[in-house]
Amino acid sequence: MSLQFRIAEQVLLADDKRDSTEAVVHKYDAFLKLLCSDLYGFQRDAVRATLRVLVSDKYPDLERLARENFTACEAIRQRHESVDAFLAKMPLKDRKAVSLDLATGTGKSYVIYALAAIALAEGLADRVLVLCPSLTIEDGLLEKFARLAGNGELASIMQELGAAVAIPAVKRGNETVRVGEICVENIHAVYAGTGSSIRDSFKGQGARTLVLNDEAHHLFSPPDRGLKEWMKFLQEPEFGFRQIVNVTGTPYVEDDYFPDVIFRYGLKQAIADKVVKKPNYKLEDTYTAHDWQKTYAIHQQNLKDYGKHTSSRPAPPRPRRSPSPLLAR
Repeated sequence: MSLQFRIAEQVLLADDKRDSTEAVVHKYDAFLKLLCSDLYGFQRDAVRATLRVLVSDKYPDLERLARENFTACEAIRQRHESVDAFLAKMPLKDRKAVSLDLATGTGKSYVIYALAAIALAEGLADRVLVLCPSLTIEDGLLEKFARLAGNGELASIMQELGAAVAIPAVKRGNETVRVGEICVENIHAVYAGTGSSIRDSFKGQGARTLVLNDEAHHLFSPPDRGLKEWMKFLQEPEFGFRQIVNVTGTPYVEDDYFPDVIFRYGLKQAIADKVVKKPNYKLEDTYTAHDWQKTYAIHQQNLKDYGKHTSSRPAPPRPRRSPSPLLAR
């Protein structure tokens, strides 16, 4: 009979509540309060959990955090044959590298931006490199980050806190990335090298760079040959990256849950909190042929939901409510 494990019991705890650590963790509460609305308070918790690891000298690398949790947590010991077997699942165990499990639709990009902005403000990093698996995701992150970086209220809070960088510049990887800037790039462009300045900008700068990986399940379980280069890039000695945070809504390698997750906000909880809607699969209505009466009824319902329009093209659906009140301003 195989053992069953609760996912929540596999989340690593960074146990450092010293005043020096907590002072940094909570220093940016006003910034996070404005960035993340009350319904999305879990985003603030995710950022704080990550900062606790990045700030703490108690955890110089993932291995130290993993060993502590292996000793303290019976559920983790039951899942793994030994601490060595546990560590063998962590290719980035020799650096501060952790993962966040945030369900799809819960605003992962806000967490990524918050970590980037705070790392620069606090001086935890000189530069931030945000990596993602596609150009589409890259474009979306760039657009959102530019709007957030240009928000005057957020900038004012950072200035009042004496931030080293109050308004970070947001760039693509085809531009030189300087101190105090956030670079967003898709991993294909990074290792293709064509038109990318990543190597020139980050070579030898890894110790003072924060790397944030979006949709990071592709990093550990690459679906194609191209994405297999992602992990190799992070491990390249010429960069020497030391601070790495992976964000994904599906933290699994096949059926095995990521061993380095330090914060989890799963889909079941997100649905219960009404952050995301419960999927409603009506396959018979969507894919099954039906008579003209039903077609007409669907058409009438669409008119009621989306309103009349003069164009011959279908009216677009209503925009989803943003996880943050800032983008609506």
